[in-house]
Amino acid sequence: MSSDGSKLHESWLAALKHAQDRFRSLLSSPSSDPTWKRVPVPSSSVDGGAAGAGGVGGPTAAGASGLGSSTSKSKQHRPRVSDVVVHRRTAKGDDVVRVVLEIPADDGLASLDAWKAVLSTPELRKEWDPTVESSSVVETCFDPDTRISKTDFTLGWPANPRDAITISRTFADATTLIDISTSLPRSSDEPVYLRPAPPFVRSHVHLFAWCIQIIAPPSESSSRAPPVPKVRITCFWQHDLKAIWGTNNLAQNLPAVVVGLVRSVRKRGSRTPTLSGWGNGVGIDNVAFNIGREALRLDYSIFPEDAANGVKSDNVDLQTFQERKRLERAIEVVVPLAQGWDVQISTRAASEDTSKLPWEVHATRITPTNVPLKPPDSSTPSPPGSSPSYEPQSVAFRLVHARPPEHDILKVKLVMELSGGSNGLRVNGSPHPIEDSESRDPTTLPKDFVADGRSTSGLSFQTVSTIESQASSATQQTSP
Repeated sequence: MSSDGSKLHESWLAALKHAQDRFRSLLSSPSSDPTWKRVPVPSSSVDGGAAGAGGVGGPTAAGASGLGSSTSKSKQHRPRVSDVVVHRRTAKGDDVVRVVLEIPADDGLASLDAWKAVLSTPELRKEWDPTVESSSVVETCFDPDTRISKTDFTLGWPANPRDAITISRTFADATTLIDISTSLPRSSDEPVYLRPAPPFVRSHVHLFAWCIQIIAPPSESSSRAPPVPKVRITCFWQHDLKAIWGTNNLAQNLPAVVVGLVRSVRKRGSRTPTLSGWGNGVGIDNVAFNIGREALRLDYSIFPEDAANGVKSDNVDLQTFQERKRLERAIEVVVPLAQGWDVQISTRAASEDTSKLPWEVHATRITPTNVPLKPPDSSTPSPPGSSPSYEPQSVAFRLVHARPPEHDILKVKLVMELSGGSNGLRVNGSPHPIEDSESRDPTTLPKDFVADGRSTSGLSFQTVSTIESQASSATQQTSP
């Protein structure tokens, strides 16, 4: 990469680090802070239209949830807009909105993989955010947990539509998932596809962050019903629309956005595969999810040698560096097993021999190392069928390619589409076996990132930039 390109990427990561520090500061502020003012949420006509506003499947909560059985509908908790707690803090022109919702983690809501699948798939955002017209990934240049997206917003007539180019990063451990987004800084060196174009006006997202916490149920309960964990959803929003009007209206939609997100996770969380990694010698060209077909499409290239030649970059943390060595000339997708999947793989190259190079598929069940399905002191077994609803099984789908000859590049297209048949995988029309479970640590959060998942105000963020400092120290240790 050119020096200008490296500086551009460094400025993007600096903007993301600033947003992480900002998020840490807001999340660690005490709940009794008087600068946060409660914002009333009307419950009269808002709740009736919340589902429609959320844009998830229909005008009713049942339709939005996408659940087929009346039994499941009666057991699940249906959040309303009036259940959302909204606070606003305005100081020296700094206007930040905080929304919080806490509900039982039933119907798959206790699976952080489901939350990650929805939050990290930009195409799904228009289903749960009524202000969004469309959203898509435009670049994946760092790691699978970091993405650059373009989002188009609508303010309604007579205002011109707004758009934003944001960089996002997702962190997770066994009980907490954090997704942070902020706008890329403008630069004369930015590529053409990132520049604003009429009729859109480029807005600036200072911060759009989510914190999803799974709270284990109490160890002692007087109820005979099996204990169910809770999920606390916290969102911080600060968005400059570059408009005289419209900001307040957009902020007023945030309760509906949170409720819509819950419904979308219930509907899409177990039906959305996610790209979880790629290795040295792989360049990701395009990542897209087709909502209508419920299909993930990946376009990528296989190179004869890694561009970095096995040397760790300062912009890549140690964990990503190790993963890229493990997945050399391979990609990996996390696939939920609640449904069946048809996988189509095709390759092309300048020479016929290169296009016919062999590839190999490995599908392995994933077993999280630490999932809080029950209270730590509870000896009561879970009722039949309860564990899958808490933590659905997933499969690590790994596609490994042979090394192309020198001065040649192999182009690969992978389409993973939901099928209506039984659970399992079919690769190019043939059933593919799934290997035994492998234990996998879900943690991408530094150990000191979250101290207590039971209270948002009790979260302790010593540093969100620990990843960068750990990567820097690791670089010094591994340097000759």
